[in-house]
Amino acid sequence: MPIAYSYLRFSSARQEQGDSLRRQEQLAETYAQKHNLQLNTTLTYRDLGVSAFKGAHLEKGALGSFVRAIDEGIVASGSYLLVENLDRLSRQEVDVALEFFLSITRKGIIIVTLDDDMVYSSENIRANWTKLIVALAIMAGAHEQSLNKARRIGEAWENKRANAATKRLTKMCPDWLRPTENGWEVIEEKAAGVRRVFELYAEGYGKASLAKIFSAPATTSTSTSIAARARISAAKKPR
Repeated sequence: MPIAYSYLRFSSARQEQGDSLRRQEQLAETYAQKHNLQLNTTLTYRDLGVSAFKGAHLEKGALGSFVRAIDEGIVASGSYLLVENLDRLSRQEVDVALEFFLSITRKGIIIVTLDDDMVYSSENIRANWTKLIVALAIMAGAHEQSLNKARRIGEAWENKRANAATKRLTKMCPDWLRPTENGWEVIEEKAAGVRRVFELYAEGYGKASLAKIFSAPATTSTSTSIAARARISAAKKPR
């Protein structure tokens, strides 16, 4: 019975709260059962919250580990790689995505995209080169989609920077500030602890000493929160 490996990926941590992971797992399990494949559940390859736009999943992620497992003989030639669709494997430029795709099939791995039941292997690509055209179109679309998204995000931030004098860039802020319509308001009962951190630092107290002082039982809950979350080491760095 041929061995199959599933590769699961989504690009943002927020997607972990949704249905993406369960859906990808279910698709792999269903396909393996339907086609009499032994789905390896010991070696699972997951890049959760890892983008495929610039290849991070290959450089330091699970997909890179899968490639090394092939090269080391852990994953045998003739094994199946099950993915929801080709954009899980790559969203890089189409030539880069194609090169990676073919490097996998040339190692004897059979790639299956579960959303359309397409099967890609060196043998069937050579026998029917139109499969490669379909794959190229999907790869190009995936990269274009990510490129447009990155461009829109970049333009939005440029617009925010251009209006920074009159509008906030973001609502995210330290817990001793609160956002207002035109800027920020200091929450004095919390800011007092922050000011004290800087005063003590200016007097020569180090990170360990500050953490000890502000986590002592005698300190207020606000100060304890400051010690736990105000990132004393970061506060000490010049801005």
